[in-house]
Amino acid sequence: MINKQLFIDTFKVFDREVVVEIINIFFEEYPNRIEILEKNMAELDYKGLAFNAHSLKGVVSNFSAPALFELAREVETIASALRDGNTDPDLVYKLGLCYPKMIEATAEFHNDLSEMIIHYN
Repeated sequence: MINKQLFIDTFKVFDREVVVEIINIFFEEYPNRIEILEKNMAELDYKGLAFNAHSLKGVVSNFSAPALFELAREVETIASALRDGNTDPDLVYKLGLCYPKMIEATAEFHNDLSEMIIHYN
């Protein structure tokens, strides 16, 4: 999930403590972030889902995780269209396929970060 070499190259200019702090912030926010996304999806809150997928996309863009970035972008795009009144049933179907992949990729990303933090400790 994480391009480990790109991650190391990106963060090599930072002190180890800063990198660990950035990773730990993600770990601290992770449970709540997933809970909110799950709530948005369960309630078909497309406005909230678009906002929170966008937020996730921003977070992972800093961590060299292009596959998760693209999944979050896709969820954001679909949720935004549904929020704005697009009633195309294919969008709901696509969201049903893409959203679980994003959640699964987020869990993999969390695991990858757990491995990466060892590099900095």
